[in-house]
Amino acid sequence: MTDLRVSVVIPVRNEAARIGACIEGVLSQTIEVREIVVVDSGSTDGTLDILAKYPQVRVEHVPAESFNHGESRNVGVRAAIGDWVALTVGDARPFDSRWLEELFAGLTDESIVAVSGIQVVPHERGAPPLEWFRPVSDPAIHRVHFPDPTAFDALTAGEKREACGWDNVNALYRRDVLLEIPFQQAAYCEDMLWAKDALRQGRAIAYNTGARVYHYHIETPAFAFRRAIAVMYCRYRAFGYVHDDPQLVLSILRDTARLAAAPAIPIDERLRWFVRGPQLRIATARAHDAFKRAMKEGDQALDALFVRHCGTPPVPQKRASGVASVGNASFS
Repeated sequence: MTDLRVSVVIPVRNEAARIGACIEGVLSQTIEVREIVVVDSGSTDGTLDILAKYPQVRVEHVPAESFNHGESRNVGVRAAIGDWVALTVGDARPFDSRWLEELFAGLTDESIVAVSGIQVVPHERGAPPLEWFRPVSDPAIHRVHFPDPTAFDALTAGEKREACGWDNVNALYRRDVLLEIPFQQAAYCEDMLWAKDALRQGRAIAYNTGARVYHYHIETPAFAFRRAIAVMYCRYRAFGYVHDDPQLVLSILRDTARLAAAPAIPIDERLRWFVRGPQLRIATARAHDAFKRAMKEGDQALDALFVRHCGTPPVPQKRASGVASVGNASFS
């Protein structure tokens, strides 16, 4: 794979505490990275000073007031010189030195134009212990392709959601395809929408669970509420998908039992998550109830709900020793 020309594109804003680990991880890959294109949207915390220490890094600037997740990535892709573009975020870091190698392993045939990996949570203080990465199965590669838009459109809402479970925190693309099918100018879920566009145009994509990055968010109840609204809204608008009713009490009881039995968690951390876990579950359930009420009133009420709570992307708390996301929602 020495002949591969790989660029890595990373959108950032105020990631001084984490960007160094991200860049070092990218530069430690078994596959050479020709350049790192960082798309900065107004960092003021020293992020740019850290980036200036790396000759492999080139910074593109976008105005903070016009930032959105889709177009910021398009800026980086257009500036990149590689034949292949890997995307991640400034508060993530590769799982190991084989991150890019695993993404390329997902290219099991020449028709596949992009590969998505997964996010995992490290076993570290401050990270949600119930989300710590504990693999229960071997890595697998799953190819997805539909011959025409009609075949994709014939899927159920749940099948469409599964086919488009894409993740820009950990993905590899042929650059020429990204230029042909750019990201939509979306504040949220630009990765999911890109997968839908690509699949409806007859492109083959793949998922490889062996390609991993460390990434998690430190969520507050307010953040969890807004994130849930955004995810439910985007999936409904894109696929007609409606989430099942949350089993709130059962989920809290199950989480509490798992937390009590989990080993190697300091007592103060355990106590903190005994309190925070139910708060986040309740916030998500409140979001679900608000979404269902708006659905009954019609699309205009749904749009108003989204604008009221998600008109600007929710910003997770930052911490020096952490990296930031839970699950595959791209709020980074």
